[in-house]
Amino acid sequence: MSKLSPALKALINAPNAQPGTIPAPAQIASVYANIAKEAEPRNVGLKAWFSAATAATMTMNSPESLVQLHKLVSESKSKEESVYLAELIREIGLKCIGFDGIPRTINCLGEFRAGLPTDIADALATQPRRNLTPEVIPDILNRGNSLWKSIYYPFESKLQQKLALSHPDLPAFEDKTAESETEIQGGEWLASDEGSVWLIGVVDRIVESIGGVQGGTSFAPGLRGKL
Repeated sequence: MSKLSPALKALINAPNAQPGTIPAPAQIASVYANIAKEAEPRNVGLKAWFSAATAATMTMNSPESLVQLHKLVSESKSKEESVYLAELIREIGLKCIGFDGIPRTINCLGEFRAGLPTDIADALATQPRRNLTPEVIPDILNRGNSLWKSIYYPFESKLQQKLALSHPDLPAFEDKTAESETEIQGGEWLASDEGSVWLIGVVDRIVESIGGVQGGTSFAPGLRGKL
């Protein structure tokens, strides 16, 4: 592997390129805590709001904030539960790779692991679960197609045809790499107009907290809240 020249290193590390991750702001723990408090009377379960908060934080490129989020949801939890929640953050982060890009995902998940308590980090699963073999491929395709249909029915076929006009492999990328999930508490309400407005507000607060009022982020500088 060849070494980068000083000139190229300078360009990569230029301040305006925002090459690094974003530190956790002082108020981020209280932002997450307030979201958790709001979720309870709305019957929105931990997995629902926690997943949204994780995805938004990943996109803001702030692994330190992910550590704060994990610390909050792990309070009064057993070690096994804390490990599960850390693995859930990793899984959500991996599934954000299509939005955030491979380098950002690698760096963010790496720094998140480094920021975890040693006993939790050492207990994380190390065996991959996505190894493809001829035996499992049909099941993966069926799950992806079922999820696609559950979201876009009755327009699932028409949408696939439209996507294929942009690139013939785009439909395969969209519905053959997806995984269906079990039903989550509060999912039906979150799919309503009222729930969607609340969820967008949750994302907005995280974006503004990590990126400032202007929503500064190394992913999309100047990104602002929608509400």
